[in-house]
Amino acid sequence: MANSYGTHTALSGNANSLASGGFASLGVIDFGATPPHLCWVHVTAQAGSTPSANKAVYIYARSSLDGTNYSDSGATANELNLRRIGTISLTDTSAHTSAAWEIASAFGGGLPPKVEIVVKNDCGVALAASGNTGAYRTETLG
Repeated sequence: MANSYGTHTALSGNANSLASGGFASLGVIDFGATPPHLCWVHVTAQAGSTPSANKAVYIYARSSLDGTNYSDSGATANELNLRRIGTISLTDTSAHTSAAWEIASAFGGGLPPKVEIVVKNDCGVALAASGNTGAYRTETLG
């Protein structure tokens, strides 16, 4: 039996013009009553000017069992309470850089009912004014 993929779905938020050191929510993924086995998150980022410092954008997930109470605040996040799912290296401003990660492993192999994707800009400059977005796609094992 083959695995089946859900629809590629854009997240509702963005990190456009996010200041260095700042956090932004890309949106919440609601898995509903029958969560998939896996979920792939795809994030795109671009520095607004020549990066310095760590030249990176960190991608985190935070979980919720009820859709109200999350593992941490996304706006003033305590990084120790977030699940780090990946890093995008930003070495210049020439183009948007993208990467994708499977996130169920960040939660021990299963997915909570709701997951919020949070980004932290650590590239030393603000992100570009557009195109700093995310999307997801679920996978059910066959």
